[in-house]
Amino acid sequence: MMMIIKHSMMTKKKLICMLLIACTALQACKKKNGDQPDAPDEPTIPGAIRVEHGEPIGEVTAKTIGPNGGELTIPNTTFKLTVPAGAVDRDVNFSVQQVNNTLPNGAASPVYRLLPEDVQFKKDVEISLPYDDASNMVQSLVSLTYQDKKGYWRVVKNPVVNRNNYTVTAKTRHFSDWVVVSRLSVVVVDGHSDLEKSESTELQLSFMPIIEEHADLDDLLGRVVKFDGSKVKEWRMLGTSTEDRGTLTIGSDRTSATYKAPSTYPERMTSHSIEVVLHPLDEIEKEHTARTRITLLSEEYSYTSIEGQSGRIDGNAGVEVYSGSSSTYANFRGHSGSRLHFEIPDQSLGTKPFGDNVRASFFYSDGNSDYYSSAYTECVPAGEQHTSGVIVLLEEKNGLITGALKGDLKQKIRSTPYCYGKAEKFYAKFRFKKR
Repeated sequence: MMMIIKHSMMTKKKLICMLLIACTALQACKKKNGDQPDAPDEPTIPGAIRVEHGEPIGEVTAKTIGPNGGELTIPNTTFKLTVPAGAVDRDVNFSVQQVNNTLPNGAASPVYRLLPEDVQFKKDVEISLPYDDASNMVQSLVSLTYQDKKGYWRVVKNPVVNRNNYTVTAKTRHFSDWVVVSRLSVVVVDGHSDLEKSESTELQLSFMPIIEEHADLDDLLGRVVKFDGSKVKEWRMLGTSTEDRGTLTIGSDRTSATYKAPSTYPERMTSHSIEVVLHPLDEIEKEHTARTRITLLSEEYSYTSIEGQSGRIDGNAGVEVYSGSSSTYANFRGHSGSRLHFEIPDQSLGTKPFGDNVRASFFYSDGNSDYYSSAYTECVPAGEQHTSGVIVLLEEKNGLITGALKGDLKQKIRSTPYCYGKAEKFYAKFRFKKR
């Protein structure tokens, strides 16, 4: 039920724009990911990827580390910065923050900005980034890359890939924006990986070469080039399920395929992995695979993601919607006890800000139970308060209402009746039958 998924949903940008709370995304819409930074007096390097730096998102994690060394980690992730003893000769306030990904292809992890950039290290520090455990990356083509001040992405030499905890580690003496890149990957061409019944989407093998630099600089990451189709052994759907999983049609050059969803909705939201099996790429490589995931939407569903948790929760183990004369409320239940709940005055389309008649809550359990709510009280109850956020009903079609929710939810402090802690950023997309 919990999945870490790097593919963006085609409709998510539309939903966020309609929520009127994505100013930075709207600015990004003015440029394509492949646009060059504004540097008219700086000649570009042919074939190299050069893009704008991402905008900061999420919270900053910071820690002061001095001459004795130490570690900086991000809660609920396996990100780790290790500063050995003697690497710095004074106390330094190190920080890390996630930024928007501006790479056109290949990103297999969040992009992290490490600061300060001007720190002078006397020894190598070690950076370890988590990567997408669903990507099944070809180890020899996994790169830990960083973006230099001119916007180019550079490839760290000899990164260490740990398949047990899904991390890539490298040593460095400078900070910037860092990301794990799979130089060979299966790309959903239009970003449309969440499919309705009978919908189709195109899949393409994406390959980025390395452009060698002969100075003291690290090599450059090259733009996507056409992959050699003779290296493709087969495309296939992973697993042995006998259920209707749709059809996969291979392109004539074997570097692309078209997937078509079944003609009926599945009983529950279902994900399928599509795999490309490759012949050995060099003398020392064995046969290996690249993989992507397609999700088949059910009639009623919810996606939820919360800042304090790593991943996306697909909740449709059960959907309950009740509509009365003055209110509608809905419960979307996940497979391991999670639940999205919201209340709205009616089922009319439009934006509904959080308040007395509009509220949302989320229950999450992964061994520990956490409850988040837009309506909360202080430890000494003095009336109910509300966080900022909105629920939007976007569309009604064939008796199905599609909507989204975005805002802050406060986390209830465990073992207390009234106390709520810090607010977490929360996002949900949902669909339910009109009652």
